[in-house]
Amino acid sequence: MPSPPFSRVFSDRIRPGLILACLLLLLPCAAASRAEERVYNGSDPSLLRDMGGLGASFAPSAPFLDKPGNKLSFTGGTMTGAILGGYSSAVGVAIRDNVVSVLGGRVEGQVIGGASLAGDALSNTVSFCGAETKLNILGGISGGNGRAESNRVFFTGGRAGRDVMGGYNVGRGAASANSIAVSGGEIAGDVYSGWSGKGDAFLNSVSITGGRVRGVVWGGFSSDNGNAFNNSVSVSGGRVDGNIIGGLSYNGNAVDNSITLSGNPDLSGAVLYGGFDADFTTENDILTGNTLKIHGFQGTVSGARNFRIYDFRLPDEFDPTRPLLSVAAIPVNLTGARIGFSGTLPENAPRLKPGRIFILIDTVTGTPAKLNAGTLTQGRLRCDVALSVKDGALQAVVTGVWAKQ
Repeated sequence: MPSPPFSRVFSDRIRPGLILACLLLLLPCAAASRAEERVYNGSDPSLLRDMGGLGASFAPSAPFLDKPGNKLSFTGGTMTGAILGGYSSAVGVAIRDNVVSVLGGRVEGQVIGGASLAGDALSNTVSFCGAETKLNILGGISGGNGRAESNRVFFTGGRAGRDVMGGYNVGRGAASANSIAVSGGEIAGDVYSGWSGKGDAFLNSVSITGGRVRGVVWGGFSSDNGNAFNNSVSVSGGRVDGNIIGGLSYNGNAVDNSITLSGNPDLSGAVLYGGFDADFTTENDILTGNTLKIHGFQGTVSGARNFRIYDFRLPDEFDPTRPLLSVAAIPVNLTGARIGFSGTLPENAPRLKPGRIFILIDTVTGTPAKLNAGTLTQGRLRCDVALSVKDGALQAVVTGVWAKQ
């Protein structure tokens, strides 16, 4: 498939063939009945093992490599290889419940919670706190007919040199219910919660409360004939330099995805997409059910596209002299959209009166399908609000003020 115009997906970041080739060099595992816990602080080379193309890496010993529940902690030093919580190349073997914690130091290779080349990768976790990695961070990798499901990445500090992925399916299975939480640090590449090579990507989620993402943020990504649906991205802090996309599909549908904005993040350079069609055809559905929730955010974005539902809630510190959502570049097309509005103003704010106008989006085109009447409350006052598109803006007008009984 061609790469999306705003992201070099694999050109110099995650190389599926390279990852698979390296992992195939791992040795077969002997049977074992329990998990392994290991801590490496950069001083004991006996804890590293040769992973072929991955180099001298930190991983469970051979008897435990394909067992569930391994716990690895890397606390310092510099490592040229990878960190891998679990691995199997056997058909149908699930790699699950492994936990990798990176607490310090520098990792030259990949950081991977668990990888199954021909089976499921389930509920693996990577916690990345204050360290540095040159390559990618991946919660779980699955292949064949396996699933990449419920894998998690917690990125609280440090720096990722390339991409961060929750669940990555290089085969025909789905990527579902994976999650990424970013609360600090810097990610130089993109963020993908769930990626499927030839299957569906659904119920994946990204939460950004702090830190900086220099690339694109994707909720769900289906790269070949699958659908991307019910994925979500929530941003309440930090900074995102690239675009934010609920769900992307190549030759499939991207529907029922959501983006929620709250707090005070810096999104001035981001275009928000509910759904995105990577092959740019008109046959696929990239609108139905996609929702943009402006829940306590007042700020600027570069644009917003491919949403069918817009829901606005005023922030606690709402400035009525400024638009709720300012659009710097691409006007928001509201054709066929359904729009809702509600909010609460502090009692010490200027008293609301009929005729007062609030700008919800300052640059729009098209005619919405439905403008739901909204309400505002201010102390004991209840205000009826009507929504309309006028002079190229979406606005809310106070139509009546009542004292609540």
